[in-house]
Amino acid sequence: MVLKEWSKVWNLYTQTRKQLWKAVLFPRNVRASWAVWATHLGLMLSSLGLIRAFTDLVRETVDSQSTAAYFGVFVCMVALKRGVSERALTKQFAMEYEIHGLAHASFLTRQMYLHYALFLRALREQRYSQAEVAQLSSLADIAKPPETPVLQFSQNPLFVYPMLLTVPLAVSCITTSVLWERGGAGAIFGISFMLLGLLVTWLSLWHDISNHPKYQHLTLQRFLQWAERDIDEDQSACEVE
Repeated sequence: MVLKEWSKVWNLYTQTRKQLWKAVLFPRNVRASWAVWATHLGLMLSSLGLIRAFTDLVRETVDSQSTAAYFGVFVCMVALKRGVSERALTKQFAMEYEIHGLAHASFLTRQMYLHYALFLRALREQRYSQAEVAQLSSLADIAKPPETPVLQFSQNPLFVYPMLLTVPLAVSCITTSVLWERGGAGAIFGISFMLLGLLVTWLSLWHDISNHPKYQHLTLQRFLQWAERDIDEDQSACEVE
């Protein structure tokens, strides 16, 4: 049955993904675990500091240089957290890094490749043959549910007309505000850019969440295509021996 066979391989995919994230958050090595959670704590504290800096900037109780310093610390903590997590994964999955050459992969896609390595190992442990993986790969297109129509906000009159009315009112409110009359145009523009950044971040997050099931399905389909070749190479090597 199509759904039964697809559910089995989907369970392998989700189990290996949980295995990866468990290794990211809770490494087996005690020293690596302390380092990972220390960077998590540092990232949370730097996030609170960045929020406080923006709040003080709005209230004009701190200069822009201090805000830039808080932002720099936040960016450094993000990079440090990723580096520490990557080092912990390298130690825990040294065999997968060596077999698949993950150390030479791009820093942005390395965890996805590691997920594939764990998924391929699970397929081998379940004794999947190359023909079975090829069949599952061919089922990927029909196993996913049909897509819902995309909502185009820019073409929806219920969204366009209120926006056309809101923008002039917002500009009028800003130019007649007390902060603008006191020469706080810089602060207003800073707040506007900050709100615009938050809006872009929210839209990006909403896009990722809404398309997460589709992305996971496509990722599994690509994993099966890669596994079809790798398992075929394993079987060819066994036949030569």
